[in-house]
Amino acid sequence: MTSRNNITRLIRLLILFVLAFAFISQHNRSLAAQLHLSWSDNSDNEEGFEIERSTSATDFVPIAIVGANVSSFVDSSLATGETYCYRVRAFDAAIFSHFSNIGCATTPVAVMVSLFGSGMGTVVSNPAGIDCGNDCIEQYPRGTIVTLIPNPAEGSAFAGWNGGCAGTAICMFNADTDVSITALFDNLNP
Repeated sequence: MTSRNNITRLIRLLILFVLAFAFISQHNRSLAAQLHLSWSDNSDNEEGFEIERSTSATDFVPIAIVGANVSSFVDSSLATGETYCYRVRAFDAAIFSHFSNIGCATTPVAVMVSLFGSGMGTVVSNPAGIDCGNDCIEQYPRGTIVTLIPNPAEGSAFAGWNGGCAGTAICMFNADTDVSITALFDNLNP
């Protein structure tokens, strides 16, 4: 009878996961080098879920086990600007279900701006996010075209960029990795 109960439980787990697995998603705004996973728990008898990760969508390795009735997980300490793929399966004391569909997401990259020089000013970004004097670090999806615009204060002049841009024009770049850029402002009233 125990074997029959295990088969019944296996079939129930498989049907639930085949019909209703759900999704793995990246939240709109991830923290640096973190991805937030979520899935639907349509089983009523699992003991937990095994989560596997891959950077190639083929070579998966187990990274975590979460308990019954848990339907989310935060994968942290990831490299920025990298794509990670995940799959999940339920288990109980006797069996594992089939794996879910594969879900992939890319961690954001960080753009960091610093201000330097004898003058004063700010830098803003397009797309919005950086407003440096106040907010000098922002995360963007990898591949975002970011434009940095210098705004010298009265009595100051923008003297140029150090880091990912050069010259005194606006700074425009493709954010595929973390980048640190310094805006130089000179004081016009020595």
